[in-house]
Amino acid sequence: MATVNSDQITRLDASVPSKKLDKNNHGWIRRMYFSYTTTALAIADIIQLVKLPDNARVVGGALINTNLGATTTLSIGITGAATRYLGATATSAAANTPFANTVALNYGDIISVTTGSQGADVYLIATVGGATLTAAQTVTGYVDLLLP
Repeated sequence: MATVNSDQITRLDASVPSKKLDKNNHGWIRRMYFSYTTTALAIADIIQLVKLPDNARVVGGALINTNLGATTTLSIGITGAATRYLGATATSAAANTPFANTVALNYGDIISVTTGSQGADVYLIATVGGATLTAAQTVTGYVDLLLP
């Protein structure tokens, strides 16, 4: 059987001289909470949920909503990449939907000024799809980050 090293072990043990791990490879997870009471947002409207710190590593999150309307959807992404963490997901019933929790949904993504389209400000965003949102409903949740 073969033994191989993760990128982090290679960086620590196999490099000569060994190199320190970036802070976004270990440490405490910071959970950033968001909430929004809906207005009648139209298709393609954007809700800025939280401002993401530069060089933070995204390690999951959850979108929690009430019934936002019969054919409504929300996508979760970042400034300039609206579906980076979750494609259009039905929000026509109350739900708790994980995002950024698989390789396909960019788990482990590192936020940087070049990731977003607004310079250093990169926001976690929800983009409306399907139909106009029903007013006075709730969108809440969180994103988990390893900070630099």
